[in-house]
Amino acid sequence: MEILHARTGHDFTHYKRATVLRRLERRLQVNGLPNIIAYRRYLEQYSQETRALLADMLISVTNFFRDREAFDVLEREVIPAVFKNAQEEEAIRAWSVG
Repeated sequence: MEILHARTGHDFTHYKRATVLRRLERRLQVNGLPNIIAYRRYLEQYSQETRALLADMLISVTNFFRDREAFDVLEREVIPAVFKNAQEEEAIRAWSVG
């Protein structure tokens, strides 16, 4: 994770341990490596692996944002309910990843 952070600027410190381990295990399998020590050496030697690891780390996080059904539910049910239930003078705050 230190190598990934240094090379990409992405900090995965607060990711769930199980998620990180699943992503690392996948990279071990893809590259035919026996253990995490071998993978670290591989990552140090082949900088292009950094992008592949980053892509694997982000896939489960960004999957929601490619889920059309989830956005349809937000549009039909969640957002209208937020406005309907808000007090007249109440501010509505939204967070966007974009």
